[in-house]
Amino acid sequence: MEDLNHTLLFWLNAPEHPSTLQLVIATFFAEYAIWALPGIIGFG
Repeated sequence: MEDLNHTLLFWLNAPEHPSTLQLVIATFFAEYAIWALPGIIGFG
């Protein structure tokens, strides 16, 4: 189980110098997509 934990942790960590596309996608999810679920629940 500990090996799985370490594998997932290393997989989720961001690289030291991410590409521009990775930064754009991460920024989008951090700023806008987080509001999608409450919006869907509100409109539902």
